[in-house]
Amino acid sequence: MSAQKEAKLYAQAVLKTALEEWLAGLQHVQRALHREPDLLPKLDDPGTSPAAKESLLARILPQGVRPEVQNFVRLLVREHDLKLLDNVLLELEGLLEEAGAALRTAEVTTAVPLSAEDRAALEAELVKQFGDNLLFEYTVDPAVIGGVRVRVGDRVIDGTVAGRLNAMRERLLGG
Repeated sequence: MSAQKEAKLYAQAVLKTALEEWLAGLQHVQRALHREPDLLPKLDDPGTSPAAKESLLARILPQGVRPEVQNFVRLLVREHDLKLLDNVLLELEGLLEEAGAALRTAEVTTAVPLSAEDRAALEAELVKQFGDNLLFEYTVDPAVIGGVRVRVGDRVIDGTVAGRLNAMRERLLGG
């Protein structure tokens, strides 16, 4: 491999690593805003007090997210630009794609938290299937009953008990 190609691979790895936490944090906020559509108008309303906005942000900012990401989200709120978050993420993902360092999120949902060993095994399997440009986000949802559901982009792998029960119900009702 030429020195130029090696340098490009290293640069792509640095870019990907540097932006993983930013993307994960901003995507978490984006999903929270989509789940609770009443939040954006409250956060964008000049009549909402700064203390009330901070309380709302505390609900949607992920635990342990970098202070820079928190400050960026607060800047968007202060400037009444939080409505631009979807477009900011699209642009950021486009820039990463252009640089050859595009990241995708693997949303993993289970009924109970996975152990470190189970996470490592699942991540290794998903990297084999989708490539190493994955961010992993874990959610616990008792409604899945058991098993695991993974969403990467528009692809869903549903190995949950709830998913199998729904499929069985559809087959029985469908004929």
